Amino acid sequence: MFCVFGNILKTFAFIMLFANYCFAEVREDICVQYEIRESFNSGWSKKYKVEGIFYDGSELNFKLGTLEFNSFDSYLAVFWDRDEVSLIQLESKYYGSIIGDNYGIDQRGIKWKISDGYMCY
Repeated sequence: MFCVFGNILKTFAFIMLFANYCFAEVREDICVQYEIRESFNSGWSKKYKVEGIFYDGSELNFKLGTLEFNSFDSYLAVFWDRDEVSLIQLESKYYGSIIGDNYGIDQRGIKWKISDGYMCY
């Protein structure tokens, strides 16, 4: 009985590990804006339609060889140029598509608003 239960646990652990990496990186056309915080001008920047790459924290830790990211959080990478990327930690979990406005904070402490690419006009 214990042997069968042990095999079930191993199978479940393998499936969870595979599912985590299978769905961890998703590319999506999105619309992003950063928050402007100046004494004379505050609000949101103009909208930028870009391709975003969504990761979970465990995938980022694996790719970058670190334990810096929370495994249960979602992150968004926006590559502006070859050597410039905004890595945004999302306030809510990403489940495969952007619905409504989502928010996050990048590595420099700047707040971002993220929405579906179709809403970028």
